[in-house]
Amino acid sequence: RLIPFVRTVISFPAGVAKMPFKKFTLYTVLGGAIWSTILATGGFLLGERWEIIMVWLEQYETLSILLMILLVVVYFVYEIVSKKIVRKI
Repeated sequence: RLIPFVRTVISFPAGVAKMPFKKFTLYTVLGGAIWSTILATGGFLLGERWEIIMVWLEQYETLSILLMILLVVVYFVYEIVSKKIVRKI
């Protein structure tokens, strides 16, 4: 829940995986609190130098998104393959 874009779409996989609602809500609240604290602290510490950091973050945003998508795909492939192996046994 701390990674941009992922926090927007993570609810769907959590629902598909039948994650308990209370557990999901707890993780969402904790993740939101951590994310907000990081952003507020970063803004306070950076002050007027935030433009320098934004240039760096924009360079790696696409890479971060692609990495997260890859991890989700690998997870679902693993789940499918492991279920097929269990069925054969």
